[in-house]
Formats: sequence, structure tokens, C-alpha cells
Amino acid sequence: MRPEKNSETSFPDHPESASRARDEVREWLGTDHPAYENVRLAVSELVTDAVLHAGGEPGDGSLTLRLLALGDLLRIEVVDQGCPTASPESSLLSERGRGLVLVGLLSGGTWGCRSLERGRTVWCEIPAIPRDPFPGLEDFFDPPKSLGLPEVGGPAFPS
Repeated sequence: MRPEKNSETSFPDHPESASRARDEVREWLGTDHPAYENVRLAVSELVTDAVLHAGGEPGDGSLTLRLLALGDLLRIEVVDQGCPTASPESSLLSERGRGLVLVGLLSGGTWGCRSLERGRTVWCEIPAIPRDPFPGLEDFFDPPKSLGLPEVGGPAFPS
């Protein structure tokens, strides 16, 4: 299941634009698409990042959201008027920037930033059919019997 067409929408550089961008994802993909939640979260993080770091005060500029279907990938691009030489940073330890860590996880590390003459484009590519982000995790909670571990069970809350 792929979107019928690509989408490009401009928004003001304003915090409410993240909500409008999520609405755009819903119209583009539909809520029944297997990658809907992943794309919606990535779009929300990228647009919010653009609003916070585009330079100047919110509302001074605009940003553009591009949603592209590229074979088995869904590409998200957010173009803002921020400083072209500044690259977004992502770190679990910093007070900000965790959204880009999420984008990195959702995209399997396929994201980046491209400087423009005026501004920058931050992009990511999300699999149209999401892969398991934590393969083998179910084995952690339900190890095979061959490991010889004792059975665990019973009520969640003993009486």
C-alpha cells in the first residue's frame, strides 16, 4: 500500500504547524497504512525541530513539508529558513534533541541535513513496511524452553 501521489505543503514557522503537518500525513497515507504512526511521529519531530531552530522568533518565516513515496521507502523532508551551516544535533543526554534520536530509530539511521543557500533541509526515510525495531526482544520475555529456564507464570498480582 503506497500513497497515490507525493505531497508538498508550506506552513508558517509556528508551533501549531506540527499539528497541521500530522494532519497532512493522515491525508497522505491514511491511518490504516502500516507506517502511518512512524511517519506521523517523524514528521512531528522534524517540524517541531524546524520551528524551534529555524532562526529568529517563531512566526518569522515558513517551512515546507515534503512527503515522497520512493519504492519501499517514505521520505520526509522539512525545509526551513534556519542557519544553513548549523546541523541538528541529537543526544539522549542533552536537554533537547531527543526527537532526532527518535527519527534516527524510526528511519534506521537514514536521515540527514542538507544546507541550502537560504536555510536547510532535514530529511529521513522510513520503511513503508515497518521492520521490527528490536528483533529478538520477544525471546527476552519468552525464552525458548531449550534454555532450561524455570517456568514463569501465575497471576500478575498474587492474592
